[in-house]
Amino acid sequence: MPIRKRKFSDITDLKREGDQQQPGDQCTEEAENEGNNQSMVTRRSRSVYEDADICAQSDDSFSARIDSRFDDLKDLYYSKLSPTFNMDEDEKKTQNTSIVSSIEFDRDEEYFAVGGILKDIKIYDFRLTNRSSDDNQYAMHCPIRRISCENKISCLSWSSYIKSQLASADYQGVINVWDVTTGQKMSSFVEHRKRAWSVDTSPRNPNLLASGSDDTTVKVWSLNSQRSLFTFQHKGNICCAKFAPNNNHQILCYDLRYPSIPLYTYQGHQKAVSYVKWLNDNELLSASTDNSLKLWNRESTQCIRTYTGHLNEKNFVGLSVNEDWIACGSETNTVYAYHKYSRTPIAKYKFPMDDISGKMTIENDPTYFVSSVCWKKDTSKLISANSKGIIRVLQLR
Repeated sequence: MPIRKRKFSDITDLKREGDQQQPGDQCTEEAENEGNNQSMVTRRSRSVYEDADICAQSDDSFSARIDSRFDDLKDLYYSKLSPTFNMDEDEKKTQNTSIVSSIEFDRDEEYFAVGGILKDIKIYDFRLTNRSSDDNQYAMHCPIRRISCENKISCLSWSSYIKSQLASADYQGVINVWDVTTGQKMSSFVEHRKRAWSVDTSPRNPNLLASGSDDTTVKVWSLNSQRSLFTFQHKGNICCAKFAPNNNHQILCYDLRYPSIPLYTYQGHQKAVSYVKWLNDNELLSASTDNSLKLWNRESTQCIRTYTGHLNEKNFVGLSVNEDWIACGSETNTVYAYHKYSRTPIAKYKFPMDDISGKMTIENDPTYFVSSVCWKKDTSKLISANSKGIIRVLQLR
């Protein structure tokens, strides 16, 4: 079966269209146009990759040849991640330990929250990153609100219903819910006995939260109760707990209506699983410290594809999905972007070691690694941060 070919000239040039935009229209029209263009490019990209994938499935002997041609296919669209904005006002005061643990966009993709081991939560207005800056210089962008916290932050999750509501998990196992408009704490849950690595707000019920902890439990909470509704006991530390995107009754491999029996078990990673993300209703993506990502079929529990090319043997390096695009960090201080149908990275960006001098990190320096990534939905833009507190807005080009 032949692969459908597409000309480079057929691909929308996002940068060129952006350059033609009038300055006064940036905040609304630019965002809308970029979203439309990105959807168009994603659909075309998906079409090419799906054709290749169908060929591989229909003829096993052809699979290796298809994989070898992904480099040609991916270059039709994107080949690199380029920085467009630097937002962290504390960057020039970077400490040895300024790990950014979590970056998350709010319901409408207008604001995003940043949390880490500096014991605060910063709220940024993403629209301000559209401001122009001098060539080769990054414009500084201060957060519009800082929320002081008692403990180091490990994870953040916005409510999909209440725009100003943000949940956090911290190193003492406390799950807090904040009103970012006032900076005040709304609720606090303190049942976890050890560090909580993960918190997630239900996409279908704004009152439900799920959290995972080093105490080997996943807990489901209601904002209407101070006590957890369910506790799932596991044999090992819990690094991530996620609700299914369109089914309020499923969290990871459990059905909340029958919490004693797991629905599905996904096996294949050789080491600890650090993140789980739902790519769509039927597929989920996992990250592990075995240097790989895996895409799974929810119903069959079969591994569809394994992604390799980044280094991850020890740390939480971040994982984010955006339609068919995947981003993760690496212990080489580099951000990697994968396409769903490509087992190897499409693009990458290496963080500088020192933002003032622009020097790059020593290749084997273990203190420099990417710690968090987050796509802006329906665009080619990505926010990423590293272990030194440096934050970048990146764009696929």
